[in-house]
Amino acid sequence: MKPFRFVRLLVDFWRKMRLDYRLIVRSEGDLHAKVNILLRPWNWLVLISTFLVVGSLFFGAILVYTPLGSYMPGNSRRKWEKQVVLQGQRIDSLEAYILMNQRNMSVLRREILGEDSFKYKDLPKPDVGYSYGIELLDTALGRADSLLRWEVEREFALQKASKVRGQDTKTPQKP
Repeated sequence: MKPFRFVRLLVDFWRKMRLDYRLIVRSEGDLHAKVNILLRPWNWLVLISTFLVVGSLFFGAILVYTPLGSYMPGNSRRKWEKQVVLQGQRIDSLEAYILMNQRNMSVLRREILGEDSFKYKDLPKPDVGYSYGIELLDTALGRADSLLRWEVEREFALQKASKVRGQDTKTPQKP
């Protein structure tokens, strides 16, 4: 019996959808019809569903073809995703570059201060150089050492230049 009851309800619904309803608006004094509208439930259902479909298509087009769509999760632009990935790779490479520079600075600090690097093999490389501080390198001895190195390099460059000039003058000329 229950399946037949459902069929009966469905048939009644379709019958009611096909019935015509008339809406008449009359004037107060003489009761003449001002507005006469024929209402069918089926027409209203078609009209409302059409407006819903057209409205959803319009709203979807707005989201797809305007910047509003980027605010929805999972709908970001490919160009922005690539840019985020590239920036992440740059940060990783810069982090590796900074770590390498820190290690180089620690090695240079140990060499400038004259410490034996074999004593400190078991210590982590970046932390060893930073434990001394930059103030130890800015002493008068450090400045005098820099001046001495500069003078030695200049003398060496002059000696090398004079040797090169001397060899050029002493080379035998071809007959």
